[in-house]
Amino acid sequence: MSNVDTGSDYFTADAYPEVMKEIRVMVHNVSKIDGTFKQEILLSYLRDHSVKVSWLVDNDPLVNMVTTGSLRSFHTEKLFETKRSNKSFLADLEGYIATELANCPSNAKHRNVLSVLSSSALLPNLRYYACSADAA
Repeated sequence: MSNVDTGSDYFTADAYPEVMKEIRVMVHNVSKIDGTFKQEILLSYLRDHSVKVSWLVDNDPLVNMVTTGSLRSFHTEKLFETKRSNKSFLADLEGYIATELANCPSNAKHRNVLSVLSSSALLPNLRYYACSADAA
């Protein structure tokens, strides 16, 4: 994992640029899917590789997306694993993901932000998207 680990007890997106990129791609893809429990499904899978059976109802596309690996999340999952015993860090990381999901409603216009994210060469096979109410 070629992220910058500050050794901090708190997550900051800038310290983990590849995780930040993965999360933005995940949020973009998840926001396009209708269903409930989006945040719960995504966080539970990233944290524990599990999804509650009760969340499966009406969420087949999302559950399929997270469990088949079509959402690239290697760096994010590795960070969850590495920081498993650091509860403050994990709470911040989960909060960051939840905030990104909340800021990207399903009807948002999505714009390609390859030019905005400076180190796009780190993950060359992905396209990076941000949510924006005013993006074209």
